[in-house]
Amino acid sequence: MAAETLDGLTAVVTGASSGVGAAAARQMAAMGASVVVVGRAVTRTRAVADEVGGTALPADFARFSEVRELAQHLISRIPRIDILVNNAGIVSPKRQTTSDGHELTVQVNFLSPFLLTSLLWEKLLRAPSALVINTGSSLYRFGKLDPDDLDQNRSRYAQMRSYNASKLASVVHVAEINRRAPDTMTAVAFHPGTVRSGLDRNSALITAAKASLIGRQSCGPMLLALRLTAGTQYPLR
Repeated sequence: MAAETLDGLTAVVTGASSGVGAAAARQMAAMGASVVVVGRAVTRTRAVADEVGGTALPADFARFSEVRELAQHLISRIPRIDILVNNAGIVSPKRQTTSDGHELTVQVNFLSPFLLTSLLWEKLLRAPSALVINTGSSLYRFGKLDPDDLDQNRSRYAQMRSYNASKLASVVHVAEINRRAPDTMTAVAFHPGTVRSGLDRNSALITAAKASLIGRQSCGPMLLALRLTAGTQYPLR
């Protein structure tokens, strides 16, 4: 993988119908990658895929059944996956329980990306040099994890408590991938900074706060992660 080109590589970007994911899909396509655009909003997902000359695969990460269907499509239709970007995310202002029985934020931000990565594990292993990128947040530092209560059913729900915990779980996921994976695969997590994206679409307070800033839809830190790992012995082992 050359540092400034992704020629010949295939990237799967989730949460790519808008925001950081869409920006990453555009930039990766500009760097030469074939991009599979995954998003919950069907129309926007197809629009981004058409824009970058990629493939659109709609999937709602609030439903494990759709994540499994997505994985099956990727396994059967995509010859090789070199880069998996677990970018789908949400901040829910109130506790919501998915049809799978989990708290919404932890399922979308952690459990579903974990499931997708696990289902694609063998596919990733077949790539000459595979990279898993988890969109994280510096707020993981304030997260607390209870493996026996990931859905935080034992405590009063707070949107940022759930979000912070989900991002801490995402960082732990990256560390565990690097512990288990062979030298042909690595994983990184990155903090995108304060950007205007659809992450907080259900939180009026966070949306208003971010609108007052000069944040943009930026994938710069993600691309930095790509460049830092390209053509090297991967870090974080």
